[in-house]
Amino acid sequence: MNDIKMKKILIMTLVFIMLSASWVLAVDVVKNGDHVRFFTNNSVPDNTTVVGSVVTLFGNAKIEGEVTGDVVTLFGNAKIAGKVHGDTVTIFGNANIAGQVNGDVVAVIGGIEVGGTGQINGSGVSVLGHGIDNQGIIRQETVSILGFLPKGLSGAGILLTIILILTMVKHIVALGFSVIAVILFNDRLDKMANRLDTDPGKKLLIGILVYVGTFVGMAILVMTVIGVPLAVLLLPALMLLEFLANTTAKIAIGRRIAQRQNKSWSIMMELITGSLIYTILDISIVGKVFTLVFKLIGMGEIIDSRFGESKNIGPKGV
Repeated sequence: MNDIKMKKILIMTLVFIMLSASWVLAVDVVKNGDHVRFFTNNSVPDNTTVVGSVVTLFGNAKIEGEVTGDVVTLFGNAKIAGKVHGDTVTIFGNANIAGQVNGDVVAVIGGIEVGGTGQINGSGVSVLGHGIDNQGIIRQETVSILGFLPKGLSGAGILLTIILILTMVKHIVALGFSVIAVILFNDRLDKMANRLDTDPGKKLLIGILVYVGTFVGMAILVMTVIGVPLAVLLLPALMLLEFLANTTAKIAIGRRIAQRQNKSWSIMMELITGSLIYTILDISIVGKVFTLVFKLIGMGEIIDSRFGESKNIGPKGV
């Protein structure tokens, strides 16, 4: 009897070891719930099933197994080498599909790459990326909007490229309006640009008070209900003041550069040079601080000189 019991124990132990080994070597590992990762990569290995969604913020998502829900990647890349039953959404990154996605694949500010073994049973949509490179199968619609960015950019690279393009477009448009302003208000802008660095602390304080005071005034007027129409007018008035302040600052910057080189430029050349400096500064966060200070000083100059009417403003170069 003892021998029989020992044999049973040995057999049960052997079966237990074999089962344990099979679980380790996997066959299938199922993870319940959503997988959310911040500032790190999110991966679903082969032979693994996630019963839920995979969400990655500031990281890359790599799916080699199976996801029953959606795959969402913000500021990163999504690489699908397994099977996704839901949708794949990538923001500021690229979606690389080498497996199967039963839903849609959407890349916002990013591109979509479908490998030879890749399959999207839904639609593929790329907005502001490198477009859609399809070497596999996309069963429904393919939509590529503004897919002009170079291929291979990371999420951060795409974001920086978009910021650079938008910054350049903004300053080119602003330069066009500034040229019109110089034609219409040549003398006034010339005088204010010449005096911009005179008592800059005072003008900066005036600019801050005007800027903050405008929003405070708008809030008060909105609360009174009757003053809502006036509050609506304050915003475009502030935007016009900001534009003229920036134009004045750009001319002043170009003028100071010319003076350092002992040259005398036309006001248009000063404006173009100052606009170029503004564009370069506006790309970085630190540079934006400088352009904000220049704008506030320009606003202070406009208020202090009553838009260039003050008699104490000397001629150019004085």
